[in-house]
This record gives sequence, structure tokens and C-alpha cells, in this order.
Amino acid sequence: MGKRDNNYFLNLLKSMRIYRSLIPLSFIILVVGFANQLSKEIIILCISCVLLYVSGGVFNAKIDKDFKIKYVNIFLFLIFITTLILSFSNIIIFAAVLSWIFLNIIYSKYSRFVLFGDTIILGFTHVMIPILSASLLLNLDYTVTIKLASFMFFSMILIMPIKNIKGIDEDKKRGYKTFLTTYRKGKQITIVLMFMYFTSLFMAYYVFDLGNKFLLLSIFFIPLYMVMHMCMIKKMETLSYKCSRLLVLFFLFAIVFDQTSRVDFVALSAFPILVYLPHLLTKN
Repeated sequence: MGKRDNNYFLNLLKSMRIYRSLIPLSFIILVVGFANQLSKEIIILCISCVLLYVSGGVFNAKIDKDFKIKYVNIFLFLIFITTLILSFSNIIIFAAVLSWIFLNIIYSKYSRFVLFGDTIILGFTHVMIPILSASLLLNLDYTVTIKLASFMFFSMILIMPIKNIKGIDEDKKRGYKTFLTTYRKGKQITIVLMFMYFTSLFMAYYVFDLGNKFLLLSIFFIPLYMVMHMCMIKKMETLSYKCSRLLVLFFLFAIVFDQTSRVDFVALSAFPILVYLPHLLTKN
């Protein structure tokens, strides 16, 4: 394999953006913590989630021409077939997979041309589908399911616009509609929404009747938010965006840590954080 082929392979790995699957994965694990159980179907759902987010990353990279990659269609076809075969094991997983695929197409081709469109779609793919499908698979109480899905959906919508803090000039050229490409004070709006998300983290204590373990870990929300805010002010927006993902992952971990006494479930919830941490050191 020549150097040029190595570059294409490396670009393919980069375009996968595996770190993007960690938040929806954590929402599945959040349900595991509330239900205090794990099943074979949940594991299949997690694998399907990662595979689809990997294919979504490559598909978006192809649309946006972020990387020079070859054989994209073949790769996407193989991922699609693999995920589809896995999803045939359960009707709920199958419905979740089809929903993920459909919404990812909408996100890539249409939603980013409508203000708040990308945020709404990501709210469904990152939050609603993982929580609802996992809850159905584990027979979680429907009132808890509705409370989880609605609270997490609306709170995540507040923090998601920060993802558009990167590549503003490129977004303008592509015609994407975001706060930062549409409004002169788009950055200030994003900072306000970021603060609203931060306050919503503490509201979770009352909404889900959490205990002292959550309160103990919630202390660490404050320095994380302060770093995010400072980075936004000092025009280190990329680092602020990365820290926002870490804050979301740590928030979900804190809830699972509070909800279950099973060490393996706590470790499972910590896993996405450990996988994500090296990404903080990358340039992109």
C-alpha cells in the first residue's frame, strides 16, 4: 500500500468521527441506569448506533468535502448492510435504525439550510431515538421514559448550537443557517443558550428526584462550564465546543452513578468519557 493509499485510509478514519456516537451512546446507557438492567438487545442497539454514526460522519464528510476519501459508497453500503442485518433481530432496533438513517439524510441534505433545523434533527437522533428505543427494550416505566426524553431533548437543544462555532466561514459559503451565520450577535446568543443548558443540569436533581451522589459530582459541572465560557470569551471556540461535549457526557454519567448501585453499569457510563478525553487534545 503506497503513501497515497495510506492518506486515503487515514482520511477515512478521520471522517468517521467516532466521537460523535458517544453522546447518543451515553443516552442509551442512561436508560440502562434508570432501568437497572442490561440486555442483548441493548448491546445490539449500541453497536447499531455506533455503526450508523460512523457512516453518518463519512457521509457528511463526502457532502461537505472535508476529506479526500475513496470508495465511500462501498464503505457506506457495507456499514448499512451490517447494521440492517443486526437490526433484524428486534423490531424496536429495526425502527430505531431506520429512523436514524432517515433523519441523518434529512440532516445532511436539508436541515442545515433552515435555522434551528439541524438542532431539532440532532435532538431526535442524539436524544429521542436512543432514549425511546432503549426504554422500550428494557420496559422502563412510561412516565419515567417521557420525563427523560422530554427533559433531555429540550436541554440538549440549548447546548447544540455551540457545534456551529467552528467553520463559520465555510458554513456561510455552503448556505447553512445558524445563529452565527444569520445574526450579527450570534456568538452572544450561543453563550446565553450555553448558560441556560448549564442551569438545566442542576434542575435535573429535582426533575428526576436524584440523590447526594449526583449532587457530589455536580460540583464538577462548574469548573467545566467556566472553562467553556472563558474559551468563548478568549476566542478559543473549538476548545469550548469540545468541553461542551465532555460536560454532556459527565452530566449523564453523574445521573447513572446516582441511579444504580451496579459497578458494571457505572463503568459502562464512564466508558464514553474515557474514549472522548483524547479528542480534547486533537486540533480538529
